[in-house]
Amino acid sequence: MPTTHRKDKSIPPEKYKMSFKANNWMSHLDPTTPVIDSYIPASHDSSAYPIPQDRANTNQTNLNHGSVTQSVSYLGQLTLGGIRYFDMRLRWANGGYITTHHGPDYFTPFHNVLDEIKYFFDDNPTETIFIDLDFTTDLFGFHNDLSNKVMAMLLQKLGAERFTSKHVTTVGGGQTFNTSLTWGDLAQEAKAGRNIAIMWPGGEWALDSPPAWAPTRENIREDPFSDFNLKSVDEIITYLTKELAKKTKSKLFVTQLVNTPGLSFVVPPVVRDEQAAPVFNEWMMKNLDRLNVVKRDFVISDWNIKILDQALRVRNKYVTPLEHRFVEPFVKFQQWVRLRDIKTGHYVAVQTANKTPTPLAYLHLVDQPTLATNFNLTEWTWRSTEPLRYTGEFDRTADTECPGNLRLIFKHPTDRGMDFVSVVVSHSPSHNNLLYWGQASGPANDLETFYAAQANKMLGKDEVVYKSSSPFMLRTKWNQYWTTGSIPGTRDVGLYANCNDWTKATVFNFVEGEDPATRANL
Repeated sequence: MPTTHRKDKSIPPEKYKMSFKANNWMSHLDPTTPVIDSYIPASHDSSAYPIPQDRANTNQTNLNHGSVTQSVSYLGQLTLGGIRYFDMRLRWANGGYITTHHGPDYFTPFHNVLDEIKYFFDDNPTETIFIDLDFTTDLFGFHNDLSNKVMAMLLQKLGAERFTSKHVTTVGGGQTFNTSLTWGDLAQEAKAGRNIAIMWPGGEWALDSPPAWAPTRENIREDPFSDFNLKSVDEIITYLTKELAKKTKSKLFVTQLVNTPGLSFVVPPVVRDEQAAPVFNEWMMKNLDRLNVVKRDFVISDWNIKILDQALRVRNKYVTPLEHRFVEPFVKFQQWVRLRDIKTGHYVAVQTANKTPTPLAYLHLVDQPTLATNFNLTEWTWRSTEPLRYTGEFDRTADTECPGNLRLIFKHPTDRGMDFVSVVVSHSPSHNNLLYWGQASGPANDLETFYAAQANKMLGKDEVVYKSSSPFMLRTKWNQYWTTGSIPGTRDVGLYANCNDWTKATVFNFVEGEDPATRANL
């Protein structure tokens, strides 16, 4: 069993990304394929991720308890990891609201989770998600009408019209899984706005008047489990192998490929999961043609997401190709990008710690891409989603409608946990035009407006800037180009907008970036 060099309980940053767009992979599926014969990526303890805007220091408590099992929110799991099946656990919080949880530890409030799901469907109407609900009594052992309150909030936040009943059949009496369900059936439901297939806890949690779209979960899926927290990785694999051999096609079949089901005060869950990953991943790919729903912890971690990527590509049948992460070969406004110095390979980053004699939070160059190297490419009104074009018009120094004008926005975490504020790149004439960032609001002013100029050839105002392959220079409205230089009082190589000779300007290209606010790193 491999060991890890990580000594603390923090969640490591993820560097690997899906080779395709994870937000809409279902739209490419073969409509004739039964859902029961497909692979659906799932997250275990889906809600146990660091809380955005954590003002009560809950994240540190949850890390200390070893209850964190995911690194990103529902939206992050949906869009970055392609997750479509969620293990959602709910209970009453002490404050009288419904919260997600892992054991006794609270995570994101339920209503915030529903907001994220709604937001996802606003942009991705072709997708369907499965929600496997689980309820727990409050600290005093009371139900307090939790099941009916959850239903009321679902109806209030999402509406009954959001839920499909296609996964349910009443043939033979009672509610059971619809074994003939195909991806085409779900695509038609999604087209009508019914994107959620839900499964409800039974027994003591049964609803007073359950709608047809809220079947008892035990009738819809099999989910074998046997005290994984007391088993070694090899023992878990032995158990799962035996259960898989007994699999029928009467229900969805869930495989819990996890070894972090309980709280872990000594060995952090992230360490346990990374150590188990080589064995889990090998077993998963060996048995992939028989697996259906597979739950994993830390789904977008480097050691897991590569397998999710591979499994989605090879297990399922598609009628149209999965989309590359960038559908178009060119750069568009409102995309998240990184700027890379073509000559040195360094990335432009914001310096969030003030290490300079000036009061400015400056831009500098770093060796590796980080969250601080992500910029949102916007034009001056914030609205355009058109391709970025080279300006090519060097005599138009005051025209904000010039085709190549742009501004660079960075989402900076505040001192309130994972709360973010948008800041904009600008340059300071009083500090030799040192590039820095400040509050972003309203249309760009002259100091915040830059133009993409073609490197090596000074023509072609209508040519678009292509990703990775198009060299470009950035210039101000006064024809001063970005270039590198040392920052007084530091060891940093900073960026200035003070070069009048375009042949000496720093040349960049764009590489893919990500919205830092979709990540809940600690």
